[in-house]
Amino acid sequence: MSIEDRREFFRMPVDIAVRIDNQDDDYSEPKRYYGCIRNISGGGLKFQAPAAFPSTRPLSMRFSLPLNDDHEQPERAFSLTGIVTRSEYDEIENIFTYGVKFIDIMPHIQDMIVKFLFGLQILAKKHKSRFFSEAETKV
Repeated sequence: MSIEDRREFFRMPVDIAVRIDNQDDDYSEPKRYYGCIRNISGGGLKFQAPAAFPSTRPLSMRFSLPLNDDHEQPERAFSLTGIVTRSEYDEIENIFTYGVKFIDIMPHIQDMIVKFLFGLQILAKKHKSRFFSEAETKV
């Protein structure tokens, strides 16, 4: 059984900036890092960043998703906590890739993310979206 088969939620490739706050221990101030979300689902995400994060401490992540065409509020900021479930380091690119599972996500927040992904799928079928490469839109 592949990893994709075990996932509860569908993941969609994206290219979205993310801010990561990581606390080394219970007594230190969180350190702030920046990275790029490469795919996202209602249950977690994959991001890349130039920093090493432990799998033993939760990460606080902040990012925005364009939820609709409403010009008054075209984006919604999310602040979510997750735990690293997978990590790998690319020595050539000098970058880490992390798989993160959301923890303690509120159902209505999860629904917003799933709606965003559904909207992306519709866009991909209608025309090429800025979130997809041509190869990724083919099913």
